[in-house]
Amino acid sequence: MVKWFLKPARFWELLWLVGASLLVIYLTRGAVVSLFFGWFEWWSNGFTHHTLTTWIALLVGEVGFFYVMRQVNNFMPWLLFGLIPSMLLAWFTRHYRLTALLAISSILIESNFVPLFLPRPTPTLATNSPSLKVMSYNVWYYNEHTSYTSIAKVIKQVQPDILLLQELELRGAWHLRQELSGLYPNDTLYFIYEDKPLTELSPGSELYKLYDYRQRPRRRNFTLQAIISRYPLKAQGVDQLKSNLQKVQVETPNGTIAVWNVHTPHPLGWYLWQHQYRRTLALSRDIAQTDSPLIVGGDFNATAQSEVYHLVSQYLHDTHQTAGWGYGFTFPTPNRDFHFYGIPVPSAVMRLDYLFYNDYFQVVQANTLSDSGGSDHFPIVAELRSRK
Repeated sequence: MVKWFLKPARFWELLWLVGASLLVIYLTRGAVVSLFFGWFEWWSNGFTHHTLTTWIALLVGEVGFFYVMRQVNNFMPWLLFGLIPSMLLAWFTRHYRLTALLAISSILIESNFVPLFLPRPTPTLATNSPSLKVMSYNVWYYNEHTSYTSIAKVIKQVQPDILLLQELELRGAWHLRQELSGLYPNDTLYFIYEDKPLTELSPGSELYKLYDYRQRPRRRNFTLQAIISRYPLKAQGVDQLKSNLQKVQVETPNGTIAVWNVHTPHPLGWYLWQHQYRRTLALSRDIAQTDSPLIVGGDFNATAQSEVYHLVSQYLHDTHQTAGWGYGFTFPTPNRDFHFYGIPVPSAVMRLDYLFYNDYFQVVQANTLSDSGGSDHFPIVAELRSRK
């Protein structure tokens, strides 16, 4: 196999395969790829059976085309580091059709990200109403409890009006509540853990035992999520089957708004991807039926090129796409020794965390913090303002 790839002719075939694959992945996102075979063989003009064999190997077996497509989407921004040098090499060696193919793939991929690096016009604010600062923060279940001091420090620096937390077990919630003392004036802090006010889950009580993650066999519909606010909160329930959805109502100075905290399952493997997709589809149906002010945020375990992301973004606006800058990568942080099939992954190579809003709001600014407070995710923050 190694000798096969080292042959010059095979090298160019491989570049053809990569360029064409990326183009199909970008354009189809899961469409029937059999139509591509005829085009591929016609355009390649005399490819050997080895090329077709390699391509088919990507489509079948445990890997599968759709799995390959998802992983390509996950690391889409980084593909340019290989595509652009390959395109230049093809040009200088007079492989002009290959150059064109790689150029098209590069342009299509980069078109997703160039707007994130361009200057944004200053938003024209519709009202003089006070802004609402919203923060989403996956604090990482495996974080040591001593790290909640660092997590609280990050939160206090931001001073969010509404804070969405993921992977927060109940003991950690009480640690964090102590550390956040004084976050708001008069220590008025509203804290909903899953579907109960934290004050109802005092250590040693029966409810505490029921909501303790270590006792999870006793209660199936758990999410390990919490929402904190300076404004009064009313729990609206949790639903594991809708991407671990936690719903609350927030009584803001501009009226009542709905805030949903989400933590979708990770999609590693075909079964888990279906699991993630079905739950997010159920979530998106709830979003489609909501016509009141709505903010949805959390750890979606999906990139902006994924099917899961588009299930939500078809109904809501992404604060980072509207008002953020740069790639906005949130995972992993240096605190997480993350490997992809045994290959070490450097810090912050994917954006998995999002804050979405509907047409009742406009976004003033959005950013990804550089301090994770010991978590394996970087927190995200957005400033929103009501249009009315």
